Amino acid sequence: MAAIIQGSAGIGYAITTAPLLRIIVPEAVPVAVMVSALAVGLLMILRERTALSLSGAGWVMAGRIPGAFIGAALLAVLPATVLDVCIGIAVLLAVLVMAQGVGIPFTTRSQFLTGVVSGTTGTATAIGGPPLAMLYRERQGPELRSTLAAIIFVGLVINLVTLAVSGQISGDEVRLGLLLAPGAIAGFFVSSFTRQFLDGGQLKVALLVVSSGAALSLLAQTIL
Repeated sequence: MAAIIQGSAGIGYAITTAPLLRIIVPEAVPVAVMVSALAVGLLMILRERTALSLSGAGWVMAGRIPGAFIGAALLAVLPATVLDVCIGIAVLLAVLVMAQGVGIPFTTRSQFLTGVVSGTTGTATAIGGPPLAMLYRERQGPELRSTLAAIIFVGLVINLVTLAVSGQISGDEVRLGLLLAPGAIAGFFVSSFTRQFLDGGQLKVALLVVSSGAALSLLAQTIL
């Protein structure tokens, strides 16, 4: 389901899966989510490569490097309950931002800072897409999907390498990510048929509803 939304809207995989998997299989977040997201990102790039535009993306990717180290440091010191709360709040903020259509000015400084924020949240919680969606909100259709996919894919590689170097990745987490990958790939291919409904807003509504529900469930479970 998450890959269908991601493949159609350009964002949504981690926002949907992270809070739900944190409830069902806590050890899947963030590493397994990132591993399985690599497959979706690569397929999106290949499918819409002719629309790919990486203007200004260099600054975003540069910002993701220090952001990844900040996120890895936070992941190392945050207790599990605090991480759950951070994931829940991050998702709810992302939902609020996307529902309001808030954007970020497309400048060199904003590109770099967006990369830092995206790298930090992406490494600590696997949710790094919303800041990028705010920055690239003016892009449409295939260009939006392919551009976000390319930046997120490179960012995921940076995140995983950073976590591996800091000794925060286990073989079990990688194997769990590989087990999630077939479902993610299947969802991506379904998105080839669901993209046409994007303009009608149904997928955006689905993303917001599912994500907010998952985040609230995670917060409720943590509090209780």
